[in-house]
Amino acid sequence: MSSAVSHALILNRVRLTLGEIATLSQRQQWQRRLDSALNRVCLYPDLPPQAILVVRHLPDPQPGSLLTDNLWRGLRDWEQAAQNALNDCWHTAVRPAQTPVSSTANSVWFADPAEWLACLAWDVYRGIAGDRWWWQTALRPHTQRNRAETLFQLWREDAQWLPAALTLLLRHPSSSMVTLLAALTDTQARQLRAQVLQVYQCPLPTLAAPAPVLPFLILALQPYLSPPVRRFLPSLPLETQALLAVCLTLPHTAQFLDVALTTLPKATTAIAELSTQPQPLDEPPTALPEPAAPKAVSPPAPTVPRSSVPKIVAIQSTPFDGQSMPEGIDRPQATDAASASPSTLPLTPSPDSAPDASVDVPVLDPPFFFTTDLNLEAEQGVATAVGGLWYLVNVLVGLNWPGRTPTLTPWHQLSALAQSLLPEVPLDPVWGLLAELAGEPVPDAVLAQWQEMALEQVYAYLAERLEQPDALSGYLLEPATLYLTRTHVDVVFTLDQIRLDVRMAGLDRDPGWVPEMARAIAFHYE
Repeated sequence: MSSAVSHALILNRVRLTLGEIATLSQRQQWQRRLDSALNRVCLYPDLPPQAILVVRHLPDPQPGSLLTDNLWRGLRDWEQAAQNALNDCWHTAVRPAQTPVSSTANSVWFADPAEWLACLAWDVYRGIAGDRWWWQTALRPHTQRNRAETLFQLWREDAQWLPAALTLLLRHPSSSMVTLLAALTDTQARQLRAQVLQVYQCPLPTLAAPAPVLPFLILALQPYLSPPVRRFLPSLPLETQALLAVCLTLPHTAQFLDVALTTLPKATTAIAELSTQPQPLDEPPTALPEPAAPKAVSPPAPTVPRSSVPKIVAIQSTPFDGQSMPEGIDRPQATDAASASPSTLPLTPSPDSAPDASVDVPVLDPPFFFTTDLNLEAEQGVATAVGGLWYLVNVLVGLNWPGRTPTLTPWHQLSALAQSLLPEVPLDPVWGLLAELAGEPVPDAVLAQWQEMALEQVYAYLAERLEQPDALSGYLLEPATLYLTRTHVDVVFTLDQIRLDVRMAGLDRDPGWVPEMARAIAFHYE
């Protein structure tokens, strides 16, 4: 892990113990000194760049040094001791997404913001979030909200990671997901959809009046959803259906909708007739005809800043007390522990929501956890010999992803462009990771045609920025450590790998949030 990757430190509660003879004035003076010292602390624990570590209790690792008269030396000693203590917490941390957490656990961790959001939403839905100490900081702003409103606010605050979080949640039984999603009102689902579409820079098509947009959106995206989702989707309100369909087809939603408009010129009339009643759960959903071969579509110009979220390392001292739990997030009754299941705990919807009472929710025993994806094998960091291929993200963004289609994704393009620029393609784990993220392989003839077209544009782009464009192939063969999660790509180089011409050309500039790849990408130098 690179020490150049900074982490945000959130202190939930700090307890300062002074002698009994200390006066009120002395206590206030020491509190101010402690606050000033902690504001200067810089910690770099050995975490993967996007891992979120939550620590329940951290005793002072170097008593007395933080408030010593020699502030500079005391602060340096305390930082080193605190960093070692946090590393110990990280090495013993439990991952709630995959392992049950015992009552004695002092630290837990999540691979990325999407996993954190999915686990929090699942615990709020089951009514047990208030009993879990690691959610204390996250739930504090929601103490006056019921369960449904808490879920909405959490999703709205992290709309950027909602699609990946919903993908994780869909690994639970569909009946549980129906109950969870039914808690959203039409207004809430519409607001979430608008936020997600804005973050992913995905404008909706303009249909001829009086064609309803929602039925077109739902039916156009249904062919790209998994069969289990297509089965339970009609049991949800239209606004919630549209939200789920958009989230589960990103970042290719705009291309899919364009294909639907191209293959169904008279779609507006047919969809208007299908928009009157939602279909029952046991009937297969109506879908648009199979899409024809997609055409190349360029994504819209960026309208939102490309940014990434910081690390969260929360140091907490006490469990969530009953008086500060959000309203509606109830503690399970001990007498019902054997019979009540997490899925049967009732949600508390807002007045204008319409919960589905016809769904038979099964008992979940044993509890369900999230399994690890193949493309998350690199979440702990893997060594790669072609770390410089991620420079090409800036090139493809600058060229607006030429020739992108639903079947020729940015992941296909990145891999194909890198391999076409290299004189010899080395064996490396990155190719398998890119192939997994890309999905269905593209026919060789289509890929070769795209490479021929793209290379001409790439060399023209580089000729304006590099004195020797052909030197780029050598820059691609830079060893690095790659961290890959559902939400982020972090590439860690050493300081001596900084190249002045690459820096001046802007190739190692942090791409930040790349909506076409649904990832935030960053370069780090240690």
